[in-house]
Amino acid sequence: MGLFKLDQDEREQGMPPQELRWALAGGALVAVFGFGMMAIAGGISSFEARNLLDAALPTIRFLASTLVAASTTILALMLALIGITASHDANFKPGFFKRIRQISTMCIMLAAGSALLLLFLTVPIDEAEGIQRRYEIVYYLVLAGAAASTGMLVTVMLMLRYAVEGVIDVLTPGADSPFVVDDEDSL
Repeated sequence: MGLFKLDQDEREQGMPPQELRWALAGGALVAVFGFGMMAIAGGISSFEARNLLDAALPTIRFLASTLVAASTTILALMLALIGITASHDANFKPGFFKRIRQISTMCIMLAAGSALLLLFLTVPIDEAEGIQRRYEIVYYLVLAGAAASTGMLVTVMLMLRYAVEGVIDVLTPGADSPFVVDDEDSL
């Protein structure tokens, strides 16, 4: 399958460890980049943080709602993928369905995290007395949530890329797929 060779145990486990590591590393790289953008701002006062929050909130709200929509769309597409496997003549190995489950779990975590970020952003910051003295903490929390959610989306996308590669191997006539039970495997 593509860049990686899978042994029998890895095929049964779903996402092979090296593919999962690449996906997690890609997501972590994006999240670290997002956190790095916060470091560029450096130490800021409460007044500066409030102005930066006012400027960033519309964009972060849009980002969070987009991440919720993307993750739920991917989740719906996982259902369609299960439908394709049910209509296909091949017998799929448990690892294939475990991979779909892993991607679905990450999508649910992404949707929940992004929805919590959206919920946090609905708090009227100007009227909340406890927040007024801590704008810099709120600013860093909001940016950290956005960076972590974006990193998680990249992780999901990379996991999805490996799953799509496996589906292409299954559906390509004459191709050898690690996700389909061969006659040799059933002996």
